[in-house]
Amino acid sequence: MHTKLTTTMAASGNLLKTGMGLLLLLLSHCVLQAAPYVTLVWNPNAEPDITGYNVYFGSVSGTYTNKISVGKVTTNKVYGLSYGATYFFAVTALNTSGGESDFSNEYRYSVPAATTLDLWKSSNFTAADLSDPTKESTVWGDTADPDNDGHDNLMEFALGLDPNKTEPTTDAISTGISDVSGSKYATITFRRRKTEPLLQYVPEVSADGQTWSSGAGALTQLSATSVDTTFELATYQDLTPVDAANPRFIRLRIVK
Repeated sequence: MHTKLTTTMAASGNLLKTGMGLLLLLLSHCVLQAAPYVTLVWNPNAEPDITGYNVYFGSVSGTYTNKISVGKVTTNKVYGLSYGATYFFAVTALNTSGGESDFSNEYRYSVPAATTLDLWKSSNFTAADLSDPTKESTVWGDTADPDNDGHDNLMEFALGLDPNKTEPTTDAISTGISDVSGSKYATITFRRRKTEPLLQYVPEVSADGQTWSSGAGALTQLSATSVDTTFELATYQDLTPVDAANPRFIRLRIVK
């Protein structure tokens, strides 16, 4: 008994093919900011008495230390993978007589190394939550706000806040007024990660709270003071003075 297994690599948009008779390929992969997993998909076995399939995988080619019996389906997500590790996958078909097919071709998948954000989420949310895609919008996703304090997870990560504890914005961001030769200028001071390639910290200013400007023509950085090995306090100043007739607005935007 044999089974032919095929799929595409949807995550990258590339079609992946081999010349082998038994094909198993990666449909998609997810590291994101949650527990890494892969989604496998294969063509159904053509024999009429198929009862299900087994998904095998391990960390050594041809040696499968894990088996998942998935029933009569042709796709399955494999959770519990480790960041930076390499896995080898194969699938077999089962029939009503208890017979099992040969292994499909083997698929090799290397999980990307964890980002700082991945590790931060792993330390703040449970493995069960991170493995549940239905909780992305409410618990572990970038835009989720599990503590309902008005700061999404990306902002909490960027500013060094606790995503499971309600904290005022002033714990990490404060605004003020500086006096330069009698003229008043709005300032913003915020905690930021010293080295974080995933993020951009973008202070912005506005005259009406609707149209915002950023960059060297709008603000200037006054200081960057180290807090610890991870964070520093950065202070930016608006370049347009503020007075009673000309209000100014200042804010921080986090871009990933």
